[in-house]
Amino acid sequence: MARRDVGVFALLGGLTGASGPLWAQTVPAPSTPTPAPAPTPRVEGGAEGGEAVVQAPSRRDEALLDTTRAVSRDSTASARRALARDVGERLDELPGVFVQRTTSASAAPLIRGLGGQRSLLLFDGIRLNDSLTKVGGNALLTLVDPSVIQRVEVLRGPASVMYGSDALGGVVQVVPIDGTPRADGGFGWRGEVMLRGASAERQVQSNAFVEAEFGRLGVFAGGSLGRTGTLTAGGDLGVQPNTGYDDRALSGRTVAHFGNHRVGFAFHTSSLFDAPRPDLSVANDRRVFREQTRNLGYVSYSYPGRVFSLQARAGAMQRDEIRDRFRESRVDTETDGVSTVFASVMATVRGGGARLSLGFDGSVDQVSSRTDTQRGAAAPTTARGRYIDGSGYLNSGLFAFYQQRLGARLLAEAGGRLAVVRVTAPSAADAAATDRAMVAPVGSLGLRWLLSDTVALMANGLAGFRAPNLDDFQALGSGARSFDVPNDRLGPERSYTGEVGLRVVSEGLSASVFGFVSYLNGLVVRVPSTYMGLTEFDMRRVYTRDNASEATMYGAEADVTWRHRTGLYASAAAMLTVGDTTFPDDAGNQVREPMAKVPPATGRLAVGWRHARGWVDAVLTGGLAQTRLASSDRDDVRICPNGPAACTQVDGWSTLSLRGGYLVTPWLTVGAAVENVTHNAYTPYGGGFPGPGLNVIGMLRLRAR
Repeated sequence: MARRDVGVFALLGGLTGASGPLWAQTVPAPSTPTPAPAPTPRVEGGAEGGEAVVQAPSRRDEALLDTTRAVSRDSTASARRALARDVGERLDELPGVFVQRTTSASAAPLIRGLGGQRSLLLFDGIRLNDSLTKVGGNALLTLVDPSVIQRVEVLRGPASVMYGSDALGGVVQVVPIDGTPRADGGFGWRGEVMLRGASAERQVQSNAFVEAEFGRLGVFAGGSLGRTGTLTAGGDLGVQPNTGYDDRALSGRTVAHFGNHRVGFAFHTSSLFDAPRPDLSVANDRRVFREQTRNLGYVSYSYPGRVFSLQARAGAMQRDEIRDRFRESRVDTETDGVSTVFASVMATVRGGGARLSLGFDGSVDQVSSRTDTQRGAAAPTTARGRYIDGSGYLNSGLFAFYQQRLGARLLAEAGGRLAVVRVTAPSAADAAATDRAMVAPVGSLGLRWLLSDTVALMANGLAGFRAPNLDDFQALGSGARSFDVPNDRLGPERSYTGEVGLRVVSEGLSASVFGFVSYLNGLVVRVPSTYMGLTEFDMRRVYTRDNASEATMYGAEADVTWRHRTGLYASAAAMLTVGDTTFPDDAGNQVREPMAKVPPATGRLAVGWRHARGWVDAVLTGGLAQTRLASSDRDDVRICPNGPAACTQVDGWSTLSLRGGYLVTPWLTVGAAVENVTHNAYTPYGGGFPGPGLNVIGMLRLRAR
């Protein structure tokens, strides 16, 4: 099938989170018009520098000490020093998140042991999760254009009040460069070209962007192009077949100020090509993601008043996926597409030390799906795809979020959302027509107590939910370990979490530690079923999905960074999540065992030196052995490649990397790294292929202004 370019849909109107300065106990009425807002601060420090701000907890910029939540972030500068090529590698640098890669083109974050459909991914506040997001790995973040990223944030713990469905484990928010006009209304521009190469991944990549300001108008344009070849793993593992892919992306953004009003337009288009599935590909049965594309276009509006503020976004997104399965004398091609229109609004009023935000967000998906089969020289045939063609999915909600300062040190907050989800599908040969609605109320409470100007205590009670999507309701066909058949009777998953934490943010020291306990019920899991009267089909056990499981989870995350005025620094981060779940086994008996796919304890140590003209880093990362394995883990070749009988634990791993760079001239920076210095053979927990062996990376960055 020929590769195809999909156009961006027409835009809709709508509204999202308001932003503005931190509010005081009283708000004086302005006597003159409010000036145009300054650009969002571009913090060039570490993940939790003294002036760092975050958006993810409340859908607006706020300082780290002004949020009650467990959140971390990077910066443009820290990502450049890490020589990170995409969002997944930027997440590898952040505490409290584990990145799982089932293909070389995927990077699915697990937050507090939950990933896939149970962690929400956002770009500029827009949901990347859609009605076809799967329970396992995906390439939703890999499809984000690296050239447009300003920073990446990770919010840990349920966030369904602010963001609705899927935010059980947490949220990953990608904040783009916004192309904001100059505050003085003058003209200015800057541009950058980055070239990067990596030896063990046989990877070459180029990113470029230009940003310009013309009076009250700001413009940004950027793009990336890359090729990743077959991977060379460490030790004696050697070259890994079924790895590598090609990628390309293009982005544009413009922002205009009209008095106090800000209007913007943005588009992004990205594609990944020819990414094999290594864990499912064997001789005479090879699986390849031939093409994965996403096209996004949206408009935005904001009014950043002192007492009342308003911000809006609306747009459309198209995501398509073409998968080939090559078998002897037969090729099956699955083509799935989801067209989304979305809109959201959040209005905020301030006064008397209080802030009240009210909002709405909603999206509507329309799904296309088919399977084309070519058998030898016979004419190709077309049949039902993995999903029912013409299905629809509405995801919407009303929310309120209230914050109140109680004196100079204490901040209390409470929020609630009423979510409405509707699933529709026409009748098919193997399924009746569906029209199903679900209503899910959810709430949260939080407290933050400033012990000093640099130290804060936090406590939160958080409820979350996930409405089953079309992948849950309708998936039909072979997966990694099962042959799935549909179930249209599913209901929402729920979670209830309590967490406490401590955060320190000062000039020389940044640190945080959080502990949490969660209870989850109504979890959607696979249970035994039949297809055409058979319990096995396509050499796999037949399963369907049901709200048949509950789980308890607890854990902790900690990170600390020390910085000296000479530029020396040291940092450490660690996290641990433990989960147990109850579910029916193949005989229908209730079984309690460790929760599936939960990574072991992982950590990161780094020391180095920062200077205005260069940097040097030594970074040690790894994880302990995982002995808490679910039965489904033992059946998963990504976790237990030698089969379940001999699998009592998954070995730990560690890698040492050395990095450095130098500003040769104001317009030229060079960087280099040696990853996995000891050439260890290892596979990160749950990965579909081994990690790279000794990997030499070179980077060249050219700047102009």
